[in-house]
Amino acid sequence: MKNSLRFNAARIQSLCLTAALLAGTGLTAVAQQRKAPTRSTGAAAAPAPAGRLNVVKTGIKVEPRSRIALGDGFIVYGTGFTGVDYMMPGDTTGRGIPGGDEFSSAEFVVCGKKIVLTKNFNISVFDTETKTMVNIPESEVRLASMSSEMYNARSLAADGPFCLASNDHSSVGDNSVIKLIDTSGPRPKLIKLPVADTRLKVHQIAIDATTRQALVVFEVDRQVLVYDIDNPNAQPKYFKLGDYGPVSTPVKLKGGKLFYVGDYQGSNYFCALDIATGKVWYATTKVWAYPFATNGSTYCVFLNREANDSSALEYRSSIGQFGAEPNPAVATGAFVTGKTNADGMVGFGSSAAMTSDGKLVFMAGQAEISDGEHLHVSRGGGPFQLVPDATEKPAFLRATDVVTNDSIVAFKVGDRTDVKLGYIKLK
Repeated sequence: MKNSLRFNAARIQSLCLTAALLAGTGLTAVAQQRKAPTRSTGAAAAPAPAGRLNVVKTGIKVEPRSRIALGDGFIVYGTGFTGVDYMMPGDTTGRGIPGGDEFSSAEFVVCGKKIVLTKNFNISVFDTETKTMVNIPESEVRLASMSSEMYNARSLAADGPFCLASNDHSSVGDNSVIKLIDTSGPRPKLIKLPVADTRLKVHQIAIDATTRQALVVFEVDRQVLVYDIDNPNAQPKYFKLGDYGPVSTPVKLKGGKLFYVGDYQGSNYFCALDIATGKVWYATTKVWAYPFATNGSTYCVFLNREANDSSALEYRSSIGQFGAEPNPAVATGAFVTGKTNADGMVGFGSSAAMTSDGKLVFMAGQAEISDGEHLHVSRGGGPFQLVPDATEKPAFLRATDVVTNDSIVAFKVGDRTDVKLGYIKLK
């Protein structure tokens, strides 16, 4: 990782924390558990403005490198290297999953009210409403691989009631490479998706319940197969991504387009395959291979144009629209405190999430929480603004691994050695 950078004062103004920096965030902080701040002090913080959205910092411990994900009204999180639990807004402890301590904290997904869990390459489905667990036989699904961190390309993908699994085809009875799992009924329905050449190694998978599409990217020749969920036995659409092949950053399937970070001659670019036309669009601005956010039209990525686009372990954010270059103006680059980037920079981060309409974009850091990693919010594509937190010095919320749907925003709070779960209720 790059070392911290000292910026030329003529290029970037050193700003104190003023009310102008906060104006329009509409966010306040509510601490369920207050702890002494461990970060360096800086310029005096402006009072947090009143607003419609409240940050809740729970006392629920979270494994720093584990995954967090959202279901219909609840948050799922990792409790250790192994161990998964879930909570609902207002809870002060996890609700418990049968045998939850044994499941992978990095390889799980959520399908509505159900959590798809993994253990030793096997899959189980837990229903949060009935509190029942269904173990899928290894003869039907055995994962080809398992992730160890939140942002590794995973063998599972989910949207709505559907889950897609990348299979170890040599270990299952039907020799299937890809299995579609429909969790909408009382028991999961397993559907084999046809792959003509089982020797092909799966690179990434994605699924979109709205467009009823499932997608597989293979390592060889950057081949892509797109399936119709409603007609899974039909011949899938076939594409080759050409020169801009996806790196390991997880891909997303939204609105009939495959979004990904693609590599071209050693540099990374934000790309999209339009499934209807077969055309690949890419922005000419270089980006970091870090998790991006998109709703199918609006997108948020992290830029890598020049040295000033990085600050310690955080990177300049930008927001764009499909078919257009990203806008770096959403990251002001102001120092959070003083005249250095020791406490981070406004608009710099390494994880992003947005609501389905793209009007709220959230940004934070990753994994363990350092002094420079803050929760930001952009409204309507405007500049990112820091989220206030009166329990911190300076008085802005430090956070990592932000995720959101249209009801809840979830993230990790605390510090390097004491990571907890935080959230915001949107509805």
